[in-house]
Amino acid sequence: MRKSKSKSKLKKRQIGHGVSEQPPAKKLRGRAASISIAVGRNVSIPTDVVIDIMSFLPPRDLLHTAFASKALRNAVTTTMVLKSAIMTGSPSVQKKMGDIRQLMSSRAIQAPSPLRLLRLACGTRCEICCVTAMKSTSKGLGMFVCWKCVNQGHFRHWNSQWPHHQASMHKFDALFDHPRVAFHQPRSVMYMPSKPMRDASGESIGPIVTFFDVKKMVAHSHGFSAYIANYLYAPTPSVYDDFKSAIIEVDTIKRERASREAMQRRIPSVSVPKYKMIKKMLHKLAKLIDEPFREAALTRKFTTDAGTPNTMYPMIQMHVSFVDVLLRPYIIEPSSMKKKIRKKIATKINEIFRVILEKDFISLSFLSTDDLFERRLKDYFRDKFGNMKDLIEFGEKQDQVDVYSRVDSDFILHVREDNFVAALLELNGDFHTPLLMPDIRALSASLPSYSQLSRKNYQNSFSRYVWSTEMLKICSPDRSWEEMFRYAFTSSRKLIQLVWPALREYEDWLDEQSSIEDKAMFLYDDKRTFILQQAYRNENNLSLLARRDFVSLYKHQCDYKHEIQYW
Repeated sequence: MRKSKSKSKLKKRQIGHGVSEQPPAKKLRGRAASISIAVGRNVSIPTDVVIDIMSFLPPRDLLHTAFASKALRNAVTTTMVLKSAIMTGSPSVQKKMGDIRQLMSSRAIQAPSPLRLLRLACGTRCEICCVTAMKSTSKGLGMFVCWKCVNQGHFRHWNSQWPHHQASMHKFDALFDHPRVAFHQPRSVMYMPSKPMRDASGESIGPIVTFFDVKKMVAHSHGFSAYIANYLYAPTPSVYDDFKSAIIEVDTIKRERASREAMQRRIPSVSVPKYKMIKKMLHKLAKLIDEPFREAALTRKFTTDAGTPNTMYPMIQMHVSFVDVLLRPYIIEPSSMKKKIRKKIATKINEIFRVILEKDFISLSFLSTDDLFERRLKDYFRDKFGNMKDLIEFGEKQDQVDVYSRVDSDFILHVREDNFVAALLELNGDFHTPLLMPDIRALSASLPSYSQLSRKNYQNSFSRYVWSTEMLKICSPDRSWEEMFRYAFTSSRKLIQLVWPALREYEDWLDEQSSIEDKAMFLYDDKRTFILQQAYRNENNLSLLARRDFVSLYKHQCDYKHEIQYW
């Protein structure tokens, strides 16, 4: 009777709920277990999906999720913990990971497992007494230890004032400077664990070198590293590779996230629709530009007007000058870019860049090693650009003030007319420095470090003035650029050989003429620097320097008030 009653109750329950209770799911085994994780009754999620979800959780939520089941606990990785702690953790959590990262980079502590690393990120209490609250790990130990537990025998202090330390100070100092020796040093005393330590789960934690290993390591004849590897059985470098690769991956993610956030700040919501139109326009244009110079031609950056509703100025600026001129009207008004116009612009860009490739300008094969002028150019430009993108970016690298690359209409014109040397010097901008600096450095090899002439800024300024002076003497529309550059190079080298040694003698002459009281003045060096800077600023001064007439030169500087009034 009871049996039939129970059957009737079960039948009523089935009818009332519409579905009967199913038997428990079988445990996944073999291939099925490797591709899914059971997260509840009759519920399983693919492993890859679980790992992706857990990697976005904050440290505390990740800890709770990891200890929900053994399968989830085994899914925790070092990369997951570091990403959670560094990307979504609080400042205190990030500080903990920073301390652990520093100790792991020097391999001074035991390599923590992913769960150990997660407990360190979320920990708030001493690992020994489990009572004292702590905000961060003890510096130099890689674990939570309160001051009370440090003084209760778990740690021993090492004082550098001890007699045996003073007797072999250089050995002990070298030991404590070793990257794999970790210790806690709140003041002048160094605290180290008295024995190898383990946490509640039995995992090795804390510093590798203990207090009682210090004297043994100093007495060891084969060095500190050999003792750590052979007697302390320290983890090998391969054990730390997992942490190192995880840090590199997290740093990459962090940089990409920062760049995206910066991009969003540069593009307010007012300009998002317009920016999308410009991006779509450039994407269609890129399909029409040839592959060798597609990326270089469309290199761009945001202007200071990006994000403003003003339609008079472009929000994007192309790095290449002639490309920016072609696209500027359509960046301001992207809707005016039609298919026919797009093809015409792409054909123009391809034609110009193809000229550079066909002329073989990038290889510098037009420069000879027999001629000194061309050899200097080749030595300087040999490693500056190896492809079209490097060529485009070269001008901006030389002068951060310039907005555009120097691959402009003048440069293209020189290349078309086979004036390769002129194109090269036009591209560099600061063309005098690579040509004249070897001569100045050779003459400055024996200068003392306190000399004003040994400073690079002074040498650059001097070479710039000498080059411009000689260039003005021959500059004429009837002469070619290469002819003028060659003349300026030859005459500037002769003038440097004559004037630079005279400048060195003039500097010594100024020191001899100055009294001891003058040299003791606070601004004496500034005055001498100013006089030397003005010594070559006009042709009259250069002629006086060449004749070594230092008295007339100094009088000329004072008469025309070129001397700074610091006295």
